[in-house]
Amino acid sequence: AIWEGDMAKGDREEEVIRARAADLVGRGNDSLALGDYDEALWFFNEAKNEYAKIRFGMGEAICTANIGNVYKERGDHTEALRYLTHALDLNRGLGREQGAALCLSNIGQVYENLGNDAAAMQSFNESLLIARKLQLAEGVAIGLGNIARLQLRSGDAARALCSYEAALDR
Repeated sequence: AIWEGDMAKGDREEEVIRARAADLVGRGNDSLALGDYDEALWFFNEAKNEYAKIRFGMGEAICTANIGNVYKERGDHTEALRYLTHALDLNRGLGREQGAALCLSNIGQVYENLGNDAAAMQSFNESLLIARKLQLAEGVAIGLGNIARLQLRSGDAARALCSYEAALDR
């Protein structure tokens, strides 16, 4: 009976840590939306540390991706790629294909911002393949829109129009 009580206590502690981490993530998202990048980084790092205490890999992967997105918004492409690539590896290691697709889309946006359209297209295509495999209509539409934007930028308006139309059909 003592062991069962200890397990219940452990479960409650983990629940409290998860709730605290989820609150920190929410506050980080609010800070990011308000453009307060330093505060967003603080909240996401704190949440990541909380998730690490209980070895909750999905939470760590999400926080790592969020940190990468803060750096992306700041225009710090090197740090953005570092965190987003790490988040991609974490998601793949956990078998979280949807998380991997989101990371690939964000990595593609960083490469697009850097003017590396070939790397951006590769990331967008990988993300789109996963979204199609998982039948994620929103992910497919976003992927097609990303690809269309690159096609238009390269001067291929006809292909871009087809991609945009396919995205709207989702």
